[in-house]
Amino acid sequence: MKIIRSSLIVSGFLLLGATHSSADENFFVNYTCSTYGGECTYEILKSTGTGNDYAINKITTFKSGGRIREAGVHLVDWDGPATYWYDKKENKLFFAELNSIGNKPSDNNNYRVYDISTGVWSVQEVATDSRDTDLNLRVIQSNNSYDITSNSSTIIVNTSDISTNKTSIESNEVNISNNTNNISNNTNNISTNASNIALNTSNIANISSDISINNANIINNTNNINNLGQGVAGATALSGALNALPQIGSNDSNASCGLGSASYSGRIGLGFGCAKKINQRIDVNAGGSFVFGGSHDYGDGTLDNSMVKAGVVF
Repeated sequence: MKIIRSSLIVSGFLLLGATHSSADENFFVNYTCSTYGGECTYEILKSTGTGNDYAINKITTFKSGGRIREAGVHLVDWDGPATYWYDKKENKLFFAELNSIGNKPSDNNNYRVYDISTGVWSVQEVATDSRDTDLNLRVIQSNNSYDITSNSSTIIVNTSDISTNKTSIESNEVNISNNTNNISNNTNNISTNASNIALNTSNIANISSDISINNANIINNTNNINNLGQGVAGATALSGALNALPQIGSNDSNASCGLGSASYSGRIGLGFGCAKKINQRIDVNAGGSFVFGGSHDYGDGTLDNSMVKAGVVF
């Protein structure tokens, strides 16, 4: 057995005596026990389209578990008034759960709810403060004619406002034209100023670069001068330490060795050397000195912190 009925649940508006919207949507309920393996099932279908191009497609199913007037979960009383509706705001279909033979709502006030957005069925208990202990609810169909009349009045008022706004727009267009000319003149001035600023910025950048180079050179020169002074002081201390070493050997055959030290401008030098008499006329000597504080770089070279010497006396 197959029964198809319009559920009277309409998501688009179909207005009496007016043109309907370009894409109406209607929902339908179909009940069949000849398919789905013989298990009685409700099919929920939706019609969509425009003009003469319409299609009715299934969006979900609900298994009843029993034939009409037999035990099962029934959603539609085909011989009675509708107990189901479509909530457009929630985008859900509500079906009152009927009694076991499907001829009136059950006593538990349960509703089977299908969420069109998520495609999920759920059970929802609808609370009521009715004093009737044996409710037999029927859906009251809505009428949108009052809203249409109210909207018509609003449209007339809006038309008047649009006329007033049009006059204001024309006046504003003249002002905009004048402002456009002023903006064009200001744009030219801004463009000229921008060119001058760019040129000045380039000059400032070049000067800043030269200043940075000069600062670096001054710092380097100062460091080199300081290092040169320290190096000269160290060289003087080195020479003094070498001069303090033995120059002529003793008359015996052994070498004469000694230590020497010198200090100059805070630099201290320490030397060590030996001298030996080769014969009555010839003496040889050699030595080296070291100054504390390390070597010093003066830019083009380095003043070392050590010195050696060798000599012959005849």
